[in-house]
Amino acid sequence: KLVFDETNEIGELYRGFNLLMEQVDFNTQRLQAVRNELENSNLELNKLNYVLQDHKFAIDQAAKVSITNPDGVITYVNDQFCAMSKYSKDELLGKTYAVVKSGFHTREFFADLWSTVSRGEVWKGEIQNRAKDGTYYWVNTTIVPFLNEEGRPTQYFAIHFDITSRKE
Repeated sequence: KLVFDETNEIGELYRGFNLLMEQVDFNTQRLQAVRNELENSNLELNKLNYVLQDHKFAIDQAAKVSITNPDGVITYVNDQFCAMSKYSKDELLGKTYAVVKSGFHTREFFADLWSTVSRGEVWKGEIQNRAKDGTYYWVNTTIVPFLNEEGRPTQYFAIHFDITSRKE
């Protein structure tokens, strides 16, 4: 900080310069505080990401999982879903569940299913599907709609458990 007589023009310039330097110091401190907050937030996000990865791993070990967009187009399947349906991921992604539809259930059955999840409600039930090789299998399914801020589904998360042996 410079000290000058503030009664002349040079003194006023130095006074302005000192005020400017104080503002720079304040902004630098604030910037450092924001940088620290950002680093802490990143650490928290990384921790949450690891937790989510662990949860995903656990679910993938226990169940067949598929995700669709609001139009019912498959956007994700796990390896267990592929093993059960005997389709590869490439054969399923971008398709609808019609690819595994067995023909067992009525049109009304699927209309009720879609009506329920489209309202943002969870649907639970048993579905018979057909694998790529033509064999039939049964799944106990829970479909959870993920909703946006307006309450409209953005995707459907389906968890399937093979119950074929119980149904035969």
